[in-house]
Amino acid sequence: QQLEGMRTQIEDPYQHLTKLDAIKMLKEKDQHIHTQMESNAEFNINWWVSGESLLACKDPKMAEKEDKESGLVRGGTAVAAVSPVDLMAKVDISGELKADLMKELGDKKVKIRGEALQKVQAILASAKIIQPSLGELPEALKWTLWDSNKNLVVTTLGIISSLATAMGSDCSKFSKAFIPRVLRVLADSKPQVRQAAISCLNAWHAEITLVPFIEQEFISSALATKSPILKMELLTWLEDKLPTAGELPPKLSLIVPHLFSCLEDRSSDVRKKAQIVLSLVMAKVDYNTMLQHADKLKHYQRDADGLNIQYTVSEQY
Repeated sequence: QQLEGMRTQIEDPYQHLTKLDAIKMLKEKDQHIHTQMESNAEFNINWWVSGESLLACKDPKMAEKEDKESGLVRGGTAVAAVSPVDLMAKVDISGELKADLMKELGDKKVKIRGEALQKVQAILASAKIIQPSLGELPEALKWTLWDSNKNLVVTTLGIISSLATAMGSDCSKFSKAFIPRVLRVLADSKPQVRQAAISCLNAWHAEITLVPFIEQEFISSALATKSPILKMELLTWLEDKLPTAGELPPKLSLIVPHLFSCLEDRSSDVRKKAQIVLSLVMAKVDYNTMLQHADKLKHYQRDADGLNIQYTVSEQY
């Protein structure tokens, strides 16, 4: 027992801390945290309960790996994953987002629009961590997000990514303003533009998880599009995110009919991806819902794939 106690103390030097002690330590390390962020070092702060309270600083990739393996870290129960952004003083940039700048983002001249985007980038780079006060910026960025100049579209996507990172979990307040528009960009014919959109989605996913994407019906609405390129990109993204998504809202069932519709898509790539994503969704949606939508497949599709779909659903459950 003594050896076990010594081992625990070595592995978990913060386990004796109360919550107030942990907060005090965090404040003392605040300056160090700012320095880390300025050097672009990757880190994360997680709160875990072990006895009374525990504060641990972890590399995000290592924390994610431990979460996937056991759901627990060092024998503690996860209370919440706190982003460093959410714990620091945030800058109000609303005063710098003036009407003239918003007007420039919608200017007819490409040069002026590009310069306006550079100004927004400079504001975000200077502030680093910001309050969720964006004024008219979300509405103004839609013009450059759908710009005929693809370089400006990529730049805009980078800004939207930076906004999510700079606001932390507060970016959820703007999910309706940005995410549906970013999803529409997945239909673009340029691979570099679509990749920038995927990177943008990843940045938002890192802050708000997949739950709002499902709860606010962003995914189901996007899958309803006729664009095979968009469906292919989105299904590929879902294939990556669903396995580690954990529990999702009941509205996940809303994407089921769209997945079955993708099984009938003219694009073979879309059909293949839809089958993969469908198998992942089966693990999270009830059996009757899956069969109900499977029965709505067209006759020729049921004859060709229906038995396989029924079999897969039965095997899954």
